[in-house]
Amino acid sequence: MFNVTGGPLTVNGWQHFVAVYDAAVPSLTVYINGVAAGSSSSPSGTYAPNPSAPFAIGGFPLYSNGSFENPFSGSIDEVAVYTNALSAGAVLAHYQNATNAARTVSYQSLVVQTNKAIGYWRLDEPARNVAVNSGSLAAAANGTYASVVSPIDNLVDLVYFSRRSPTNGPQSPAYAGFESTNQACTFSGTTNFIELLNPGALNFSGQVAVEAWVLPDASQGTDSYMVAHGGNDTFTAEDVLRIEGTDYQILSYDGTAHQAAMTIPGGDLGGGNWVHLVGTYDGANWNLYRNGVLVGTTPDAIGQLPVLNANWAIGARGRWKNGQGLDRLFTGAVDEVAIYNHSLPQSRIAAHYSMGVYGPNPLMIAPSGTDVILTWPAGTLQQADAITGPFTDVVGGSPLTIAATAAKKFYRVQF
Repeated sequence: MFNVTGGPLTVNGWQHFVAVYDAAVPSLTVYINGVAAGSSSSPSGTYAPNPSAPFAIGGFPLYSNGSFENPFSGSIDEVAVYTNALSAGAVLAHYQNATNAARTVSYQSLVVQTNKAIGYWRLDEPARNVAVNSGSLAAAANGTYASVVSPIDNLVDLVYFSRRSPTNGPQSPAYAGFESTNQACTFSGTTNFIELLNPGALNFSGQVAVEAWVLPDASQGTDSYMVAHGGNDTFTAEDVLRIEGTDYQILSYDGTAHQAAMTIPGGDLGGGNWVHLVGTYDGANWNLYRNGVLVGTTPDAIGQLPVLNANWAIGARGRWKNGQGLDRLFTGAVDEVAIYNHSLPQSRIAAHYSMGVYGPNPLMIAPSGTDVILTWPAGTLQQADAITGPFTDVVGGSPLTIAATAAKKFYRVQF
């Protein structure tokens, strides 16, 4: 191995970087923006092929044991590899061409035709396989659909970008709050997940809510993670909405499990029905909701934990420490994942579920002779004499028969 250092390094700005090994001298030179920034006329060793690891951009190549190290943080473009040593003049010409708006020869032509690059990756392809974040963090919390090749226990799994694995999500008319074309992502339990990385704004402590519509298959692993962050490299911080054994769980873990759980009802696993799950920490209790109903609560002083060196993921445990630790993959489909940096009250969670199942108008009014029948799936029926209110609660459950009178009444459902 040999290396040469030189600079300066510009942060948050583009730099043209070229490293040239010339066996005829021998010499090794590093160029920054067309100018030699460091060199050695007596490098130890020679440049040699490396058949034991693949070529990689943005990180250290995979070893035979599966590890991937030193990932680059930033942007890279116009990567080229040559079997010939570029002269100082050629390197300068590349930089000047790229920074000259009046050039007569394209940069691509200079790299490929003039200097004969054997590998040239322009990296101009449009964004693909992106799980788009529609929340307030926008693109900062976008995810990537990824697949796993040959999982290796206790080491990094070889991961590559893949197409989304689509399936029908909750769709109207069965789920009136969703489009008839709504799609979800299906997970095999062994080969695919969504990588969310670790945006700083998703590293918070205390109150939290994690929400998802899930369609679990009948067969799950011992631990199947639907939405997860970490654990970290010392396993002292992890946050997860998961299936563990026979339970649904919302959990943070710092060496002790802080959680709420419920036994999975018969028919959820492999039953073919979408299940709305929400886990929250409200500052005093961990809470788990299934289909809008509170099904588990546990008092605790510890809430959501920041996980500084591991990723968020959907359909798996987030990767940690140089990409290692991808496991506990979920089997089934997941849709409409949301993460909140605050808790959600039960009324709001019930409203989310009701909106998904019944749409924006859950109150149904039907004539029955001279009466009307009011039907609503959840929430509290209220009435008022004017559309602007004030509204008061109506005594009685759904369905409710209202005798016809001359008085005009307005009704709504309050969550």
